[in-house]
Amino acid sequence: MGSQFWGSKFSALDSIVILSSIFEPFKNGIFLHGSPSAYPPDRSQAVFPSIFSIMWSNASLNEMMADVVHNGSKTVHDVAIADGQNLSHAAVYVNYALFDTPLED
Repeated sequence: MGSQFWGSKFSALDSIVILSSIFEPFKNGIFLHGSPSAYPPDRSQAVFPSIFSIMWSNASLNEMMADVVHNGSKTVHDVAIADGQNLSHAAVYVNYALFDTPLED
C-alpha cells in the first residue's frame, strides 16, 4: 500500500495513524488437512489471507480510510492478476473483510 506515500498524506490529517500490511505465509499443503469448511470454499489452489489495516483517531476520516483500504486491496488484486496469478476462485477471508464486503465474495 505504500507506507511512505500514505504515511506522509495521513500525518497531515491525523497525528495517530498506523498502517500495516500482513501476508500470511502458510505452507502450500495447509488446505490438504482436515475436513471441508466454509473457508476456503475452493481448496484446489492455495490462496492465503492478507490484511491491509489502517488505524486512526480522527473519526472524520472514516470514509476516506475505507476508500484507501478498498483501493489498496484492489491494486494488489489487479497486480496479482497482471502477474499471471489465477484468483478467480479466491474468496475474501471473512475475518479480515471490510465492513461492506458483499457476502458473495
